[in-house]
Amino acid sequence: MYQSLYQEFLSANPYLIHMAAHSHHYWPDVVKDAILASYEDSRKLADLKWDKILGEVVPTSQSLIAKILNLSHPEQIAFASNTHELLARLLSCFDPCAKLSILTTDSEFHSANRQIKRLEELENVRVTRIEANSADFEERFLKAIQSGGHDFIFLSQVFFNTGKAISVETIDKFVQAKDDKTIFCLDGYHGFCAIPTELSRLEDKIFYLAGSYKYAQAGEGMCFMTIPKECKLRPLNTGWFASFATLEKEQDTVAYAEDGWRFAGSTRDFSAHYRFNFVWEQFFKMGIDVPMIHNAIQELQSEFLEGNTHADRFTNIDLSTQGHFLSLKTGSAEISGKLHDELRRDSILTDYRGEYLRFGFGLYLSSEQVRKVKAHMSTEGFSNFF
Repeated sequence: MYQSLYQEFLSANPYLIHMAAHSHHYWPDVVKDAILASYEDSRKLADLKWDKILGEVVPTSQSLIAKILNLSHPEQIAFASNTHELLARLLSCFDPCAKLSILTTDSEFHSANRQIKRLEELENVRVTRIEANSADFEERFLKAIQSGGHDFIFLSQVFFNTGKAISVETIDKFVQAKDDKTIFCLDGYHGFCAIPTELSRLEDKIFYLAGSYKYAQAGEGMCFMTIPKECKLRPLNTGWFASFATLEKEQDTVAYAEDGWRFAGSTRDFSAHYRFNFVWEQFFKMGIDVPMIHNAIQELQSEFLEGNTHADRFTNIDLSTQGHFLSLKTGSAEISGKLHDELRRDSILTDYRGEYLRFGFGLYLSSEQVRKVKAHMSTEGFSNFF
């Protein structure tokens, strides 16, 4: 059923077993129609395309995201080409001359980690990192929040290196423990459209970051951030899209939109919205939702782990607390690279981050392919690396 949705990518790569959905998910065939629709609107409407993009296409994306995350204020969703742009804009809400205390982990994705490290070079910025892979992580992170004094908290829903997932219930506990003035930002990129995520209790308390590139299956270029309803923050990093209503008015201070657009930037490529909209409108029309996708992926993961020669090397095999990829701890980035290359020679595409070799699962994978990868891992050529 699912593989029939991906015939364009599968037919173009007939011998490849693609286990890198967490990095680049295959696109459903309907994306080709989306790209053509974007072109046709630009061709037919010319400059008037913006009426449709801003009046129909973007609101459709907001509505679909709201449905996926169970949000009640779709207008509170801001967009950018990447999550880093949105994170930088959120961080620019702080006075650059005042002291800034950040609480995060040692396992955030490179984009956020690099930005926070750069800020940490400033004398007025203090960063506290909690080890994400420790057995008592949740207890330690909660204790750090309860100790107070943090201006900004940044945490991943699913850690990019190990795939370990933090439940919404635990995140809710973290949010309840923070000071009212503390900004809490949750990086949901590896959870969005993969793990069923219910944000109705949190939507007015946190900022949630995600995008279309991975499990949303729509490619690059459409990232978003949910904004609490009563947010009055004024990003220093701001673009002209952040307040259309006041563009032609003379004002003493810079005005901002009263909804998610206050975090908007400037002109960008909106074709990714077409791709996202076409994919998820088709999925919902077919009765495919995130819980259904999650169940299908967990079945493949269970089959992959059952009898796997190296099951004890995976960072987490409790699928109730794991995202849609499994991480094999190799001991070093060098070994990870060599194992990646060994698999690639057998037309199996994975990827790695440091000492973690990542095996991703997409709807286009078959049980037969999963068994083939598992069999390859039991060969002498693979096992000799350990």
